[in-house]
Amino acid sequence: MLIYRILKVLVPTAFRVFLRRIYLSNRKNIPAGKPVLLAANHTNAFLDGAIVSYFLWRRVYPLVRGDVFKKSWANRMLRSIGMLPIYRSIDGADMKQSLHKNNQTFKECFEIFERNHLVLIFSEAVAKLEKRLRPIKKGTARLAFDAAEHFNWNMDLHVVPTAINYTFYKGFRKEVMVDFAAPIRVLDYRSEYETNPNKAIATLTAEIEKRLEEKLIIIKDPKHDDTVEMLLIQVRNNLRLPFFGILFYGDKRIKTERETARHYNVLFEENPESALKLAESVSGYNSLLQSHGLQDMSIAGIRGLWWKFIIVVVFSIPALLVSIISTPPYLLAAVFTKKLSPRDEFFDSLMFGFSIGFSVLYHLAIVGFLISFYGWVGLLIFVLIKVVGIFSLFVWEAWQNVVQYIRVVILSLTMPTQIQKLKVQRQEIQQACS
Repeated sequence: MLIYRILKVLVPTAFRVFLRRIYLSNRKNIPAGKPVLLAANHTNAFLDGAIVSYFLWRRVYPLVRGDVFKKSWANRMLRSIGMLPIYRSIDGADMKQSLHKNNQTFKECFEIFERNHLVLIFSEAVAKLEKRLRPIKKGTARLAFDAAEHFNWNMDLHVVPTAINYTFYKGFRKEVMVDFAAPIRVLDYRSEYETNPNKAIATLTAEIEKRLEEKLIIIKDPKHDDTVEMLLIQVRNNLRLPFFGILFYGDKRIKTERETARHYNVLFEENPESALKLAESVSGYNSLLQSHGLQDMSIAGIRGLWWKFIIVVVFSIPALLVSIISTPPYLLAAVFTKKLSPRDEFFDSLMFGFSIGFSVLYHLAIVGFLISFYGWVGLLIFVLIKVVGIFSLFVWEAWQNVVQYIRVVILSLTMPTQIQKLKVQRQEIQQACS
């Protein structure tokens, strides 16, 4: 419990560095005062669970792959932060032992439900870095019905499909959009389950899959990934995204991106020639941008440029100094993560975990150094360094915006036809997507 409380402070703080924005949309769909099973898609290993667990106002217990609980120290630590093991044959677990161990985990889930807390299960079972939904496994429905039977159908358990969407998967300053679908009341399936359990499990599984699919940004064909990702970048640059802050609750952003991906999926199905023509236009536009060192935001129009320019002028030097002081633990985390050479799905999770661990040790050393020289004033200096450190992330983003604007101005003076060409190409792409 103590470790969980410490992490409840550390993890959101670390996410302020690691992530650019987090959107938690439609939280109202999580029934208040009732037990809830969050059924999520799975793309980014342990990072998925951390994002959902540490930003909701209620206690969340994620179910994670059981093989990481093998060591006794790992078992104690993971359980202390609320994680529970789920054993799968694909992880090399013995089927008989897996069934026995999973039954024990299910009993722990029942106790959690009895306290009206939340259990998070990744219903695809395996993590994969892609904007697609893989078939939902029946384990989610089985857990829900087992819990209902355990309490003789006297518990009002709800399953809430939880869609986790990333702008990109690897590296710092990505954005995450978590959208909670309408809850599914398990009691509504009682009659069907008592008549035909297998059919009820299949029906509930299909409903979970349907609601997840409605909430996810999905690119149906992997061959279209690059095209749709470029279209999504344009969509983001069309929106007025908040510059400061990290946690937001509206759903306009996720709806817009979802519709953009759906539009291209439908276009390709109904008119492949038009879709391929659009893909060529997007690729040509992106190549022209890159040839001039530009990004789409510079053609879309950079908002708030005057105050971003002031931020750059006033804060660049202190931001640079603090960045130099703050960077070592993250560089060390990157070195260790690369040495382990994990699967892509685990890269960010390891990077994030190492970053937290090294940052705690590094910052404790800095605090000790400052206090030994300046007394308690040193602690205030450390707090100031951390505040400026977080702010410096926004300074560097403002710097990128200013640099892009300067490049556009120079190109407008030296090669005005190229700027005009880029604007026309972007407008044609936008019209094709409307």
